[in-house]
Amino acid sequence: MAKQNRGNGAVAAIRIAAGYTQMKAAAALDITQSYLARIEGGYHDPSMSLVSGMAQLYRAEVADMIRAVERARRLRARLQARLEGSAA
Repeated sequence: MAKQNRGNGAVAAIRIAAGYTQMKAAAALDITQSYLARIEGGYHDPSMSLVSGMAQLYRAEVADMIRAVERARRLRARLQARLEGSAA
């Protein structure tokens, strides 16, 4: 089974470009590292206040963070649909 592609999505790219590890970003955002990982992986939809906080922390535009989060969710949904389709 292929190893999952971790931390290479749009949300993670913005975080990494800002110079943050997941641990440091999560601590600054007052969330757990695992929750941040799940946001980056498209498993969770963060609140607007969290998206705004991420944008501020990463020195990014809120609109760019929203697009990155939405992209992660779409990619996760497509992967899930493929997995369900191949299991049928």
